[in-house]
Amino acid sequence: MNSRGLRLSLAVAISLVLSACQQSGTLVTPVRFDRPRALGFACFDTGSSLFVELGRCEGLEEVDSETVGLTALIAQTARGEVAAVDLRTGQVLDSDERVPGFTFRRVGVDPVAIVVPPNAPATTYVASRGSRKIEWMPTAEFRPDAVGPASPSGEIVLPRGAPADLALSADGTLLFAPLPDASALAQIPILADGSLGAPTLIDLDDTLPSPALAPAGHLSSSACVLPPPTCASCRASSRDRPTPSPGWRLRPRACS
Repeated sequence: MNSRGLRLSLAVAISLVLSACQQSGTLVTPVRFDRPRALGFACFDTGSSLFVELGRCEGLEEVDSETVGLTALIAQTARGEVAAVDLRTGQVLDSDERVPGFTFRRVGVDPVAIVVPPNAPATTYVASRGSRKIEWMPTAEFRPDAVGPASPSGEIVLPRGAPADLALSADGTLLFAPLPDASALAQIPILADGSLGAPTLIDLDDTLPSPALAPAGHLSSSACVLPPPTCASCRASSRDRPTPSPGWRLRPRACS
């Protein structure tokens, strides 16, 4: 083989190797949900690229001229992530466009609840049962086109059990997390910067109350089918006899 043929063979071999490297060098992760469970909503303004009060999005789902629209935050329990979906466009959002494929925000193991305060949406709170913790993070982290005031990220580990849910108080200053294994309720203050303070555990009495007894002169619980005033054995004229309620039938029944 002459030198020209050798150079041509080497060029073809190198091009094949480079083509194979390009085909297998980047592995793109397809977008998919994996056991989605908890759901939260936030209102996003595309004009300012800020999350705004939830009331701004009320009744505007079908109005294309508005710049605001709902963003849904969906917990992926199998992967320990929170995904975001733009409900106005129907598009799943990539939280970090620097990473190939779709990326969702990592959280704790088995996330079970998401809270975005409707009047202070800069911070999002996520309860994870597997990690036994409550996390807080900037809501802007869920959208690549979002900006916002610098808000902290962090977490607190609950000392006596795993959270089953997460709820916000009416005034937006407290979070409540039920702890079924500990028969307790965790009360967690929200600080001025959006971070969380130390939780206070409220013990719940898990003893069952004694069964209530029927008042004397009434039917026993096993035979109480008709209300006492409609006993058919009562002797009264048609004018004085009480009129039964709709759906009741008068039948002879012994009153105990």
